[in-house]
Amino acid sequence: MAKPITDKIAALKARQEELAAQLSALTAKAKVADRKRDTRRKIVIGGAILAAIESDTGLADTLRRVLAANVTRPMDRDVVSDLLGENAAPVAKPASGKKKASKAA
Repeated sequence: MAKPITDKIAALKARQEELAAQLSALTAKAKVADRKRDTRRKIVIGGAILAAIESDTGLADTLRRVLAANVTRPMDRDVVSDLLGENAAPVAKPASGKKKASKAA
């Protein structure tokens, strides 16, 4: 005897939930793998740049300018202070860009 339609619907819904859980787990796993790859990539690039600036003063000057302009958080600037040079003054935080509305008299 054939299963009633309601039983088939329930079975398909259960299967759909299983597949959704599997999809969610695989998506999370892919995100973790992407993050790990990105972190490793940054480490490799950073190591290559650090090795290259020892013999290339032009690259060292360029890196110093890039870091001075883009590394603004004090704790991050502390980490790269040796690369920023002696004149590594803290960078002022950029304004939020929001202006307060003035009241018209």
